[in-house]
Amino acid sequence: IDAGIRWMNNNIRIHTNPGAENSPYLLYYLYGLERAGKFTGQRFFGLTDWYREGARFLTEGQSNIDGSWPGDNGREISTAYCLLFLSKGLSPVLINKLQYGPRDPQSNRISRPDWNRHRHDVSNLVDAISIRKDWPHYLSWQTLDLQVATKGEGVMALQQAPIAYLSGDQDLDSITEEEVTLLRDYIQQGGFLFGVQNCESTAFDQGFRHLIIRMFPSGDYQLRKLEKTHDVYRAETVFLADPPELWGVDFGCRTAIMYAPYDHACRWDKWMRNDSARANNEIRAQIGKSIQLGVNVVAYATGRELRDKLQRPNSQIALSDSETRGQLRIGRLKHSGGWDTAASAVSNLGRALQEKARVATTPDSPVFSANDPALFACPILYMHGRKNFSFTQEEATQLKAYFDNGGFLMADACCGARQFDESFRKAIHQIFGQELKPIPADHEMFHSTQGFDVRQVKRRIPAAGQNTSINAEVTAGEPLFEGIEIKGANGAPDRYVVVYSKYDISCALERQQTLSCAGYLDDDAVKLAVNIVLYALYQ
Repeated sequence: IDAGIRWMNNNIRIHTNPGAENSPYLLYYLYGLERAGKFTGQRFFGLTDWYREGARFLTEGQSNIDGSWPGDNGREISTAYCLLFLSKGLSPVLINKLQYGPRDPQSNRISRPDWNRHRHDVSNLVDAISIRKDWPHYLSWQTLDLQVATKGEGVMALQQAPIAYLSGDQDLDSITEEEVTLLRDYIQQGGFLFGVQNCESTAFDQGFRHLIIRMFPSGDYQLRKLEKTHDVYRAETVFLADPPELWGVDFGCRTAIMYAPYDHACRWDKWMRNDSARANNEIRAQIGKSIQLGVNVVAYATGRELRDKLQRPNSQIALSDSETRGQLRIGRLKHSGGWDTAASAVSNLGRALQEKARVATTPDSPVFSANDPALFACPILYMHGRKNFSFTQEEATQLKAYFDNGGFLMADACCGARQFDESFRKAIHQIFGQELKPIPADHEMFHSTQGFDVRQVKRRIPAAGQNTSINAEVTAGEPLFEGIEIKGANGAPDRYVVVYSKYDISCALERQQTLSCAGYLDDDAVKLAVNIVLYALYQ
């Protein structure tokens, strides 16, 4: 198999059959290429993204009249090969199995296969997931060389799968600083890293823990042992007592890095669809428990919401810091209820405004206390959180003056947090002496004239008891926002100065939602946030 992969790496072609340049069996070869890529987990042969390039080649050659494909095998057979390539290769990629390790200086090949100690671990785990009731039946996985990703598409290479998987039985010193930066950017843009120790290796355990320090040297994000009450232990199978040990790093409301200091991969490697023939019941139970844990981690990381292979993630365009005059600056309102829970939400909103609405924004998002006079220089404030908080009367008085002088506040409860919601409503009554009121779904801020037509959006509604698995229903309907509207000055129309959602927007902006996060789905949350900011600017 390794020799075959090396041959394909050196000889990959899309427009011709590399085995016979003038062969009439090009489409048969492409179907074979798809099978080889799928079964070996290769996203790239050499530097060629075989599915993306192959899909482009085939769709360009498709008949505009009847949708078929011509070929030397006859139109019917040729069309069948093309459809097999496109349909089977399109299955969602669940996991990128990361390739790393010391390299041969002449060939640049990885010389020590630490990353692949258990060859069938990920393929078996994905196969086990694909036969479960609430998952798509066609799922795939792929290997991804960190060096190729670093020199090629960067973060977008990792973003083709929601989970990056890192395992081994040696240290991780061969992972370069550029690759460490790539992993950090992937996490900060909504990715998920799952590390699994192989063969009870102390070297890998220490290496993975040190990798986290290399990724986040400031110490703001640290690896901690997960509590038994963590959502991952109820994401699919419920582990009521003595759950397998996991460690994690939290980003906002979500644990975006998980680490298993036990070789579950060895058990995944031994899993079989038909396990009834296995004589040892104890071994079968151990394998089953490790599979259940793996499924739970995948369910937690993805929320069972998967993208197809051709769906490109939103690019993270850089915010320029060379010139800030004329650029929109969105401030963050500081409070004691978790004001920085979704730390990247505002910067990601700024990128979305630049990319989707051509609104220039500053790279920084200054933080203001409610009694800071400097907040009057910031036309829009953003506020979110999870816990209880309160404002002093001095802070409430200054915020009222801020709104009277043209200021605007956009706010949401992270993951639909009830404590924050209750505190926010009390704070609004303290400031304005009135309650929040529903904003009609036909209001201009939800129309395409403001940016996007978001009069119908999708929202996640978690449903779980204390000892049951976490499930979430996705419902489509009108956006549910509330606000405070004040009279316009000098005959100007009335305007909203506060727009609030008791359902999550912030974690969605970070792409860090989980199954237990009550809020709008990622794409709709971005559109809603963009529309609200545009509304504030145009008043």
